[in-house]
Amino acid sequence: MPVDTVLEFLQAGDELVVHRLDRLGRSTRDVLNLIHELHGKGISLQALEPEITTASDMGRMVITVLVMVADMELKLIRDRQRAGIKVATSRGVYKGRQKRVDDAAVAWSPKVLPTPKSLATLACLA
Repeated sequence: MPVDTVLEFLQAGDELVVHRLDRLGRSTRDVLNLIHELHGKGISLQALEPEITTASDMGRMVITVLVMVADMELKLIRDRQRAGIKVATSRGVYKGRQKRVDDAAVAWSPKVLPTPKSLATLACLA
């Protein structure tokens, strides 16, 4: 269920319980904005893993730090993945995923996009 839908039902004094903090948003900013919005409405947040709540000032601080650490960890994972792909590509082992759009099937039109950035961009507009 989307978070926006859940927020419609929550009232001051309620507590939103989530399994893990990373399920609340795609980035640190998303999660921190949600926590701020909940706090403004008088709603607390409880995460079950790790067990922490925003009902106290200390809990809000700990959640903020945990969210930032999780975001940093995600960036490190992506960096390692990119480095691994680069090495595998140089060895000829990694060829990338299969194309879903044939290059010849995409026709560039200046009316659609003044300068073609990539075939993928054009494909998304179709």
